[in-house]
Amino acid sequence: MEPSRGVIAATGLLLLLLFPGRGRGPVAGEISRQSSESGARATGASVYEDSELKLTIPADWKQIYVPNNLDTLAYHRIPARLWVRLPFTGTGLVLAKGRYTLVLNFESGHASGVEGGRFIEAFNIPWIEDSSDVWSCSGRLWKRPQPVNRELIFLNYWLMAGTPEDRRVCGIPEEPDERRGMADRPWLAGYFTTAELSWFFHSEGAGCPMRTYTLTSDARTPQELPDALDPTLQKTITEAIHIVNSIQYKRCPPAKFPITDTE
Repeated sequence: MEPSRGVIAATGLLLLLLFPGRGRGPVAGEISRQSSESGARATGASVYEDSELKLTIPADWKQIYVPNNLDTLAYHRIPARLWVRLPFTGTGLVLAKGRYTLVLNFESGHASGVEGGRFIEAFNIPWIEDSSDVWSCSGRLWKRPQPVNRELIFLNYWLMAGTPEDRRVCGIPEEPDERRGMADRPWLAGYFTTAELSWFFHSEGAGCPMRTYTLTSDARTPQELPDALDPTLQKTITEAIHIVNSIQYKRCPPAKFPITDTE
């Protein structure tokens, strides 16, 4: 489902209000990008750097190696493979903490003609087999945005299970006994995007790739999804935002979205 122009403009305006004045020092509520390598070492964090970017990985987040052979046991042990497409070595990072995985795909793309891609090209839902059903379910998700910095926001997706049709479309058991233990506000996943709200966001510069940054859990069924207000999840989201905000781009930063039409 493509966002309306009004939603795009409103989201862009939110970013401008929260993070005005490009080129000034960090504004209130923004995490500083100026952490040094010595500071990272002092906290036990590590620094990832390649020819295009540099970022800080907190000490309690573990980098997961993604084998190029998808038939290996090591690949099938990565929970996030059930939710998103994993980047190969040199094209991204997979970071894990507890039951959550942050996938930073620095070189991604999509095959559809839809600008910014479609939900089913960025995400899968493990318990739904048919991709058309995954697409239908994506239209019944509740969205909650969180600001990251002047370019990016983080969008949370909650599963809605209030009506029989919601449950049917999203593969949720109808019988109350079968839903026992399911969270009141099931958090499905989250992703980072620009004011365009696209699943794959553009980078700024000639020949620059699209990117996808996603956060998922190890849930395999609706009953295993965490509650959206769970303190551990909220702490993990905050830390994921810190990680993404620590990225220093040498080239190809997230594209700035110009607000030229507010209709």
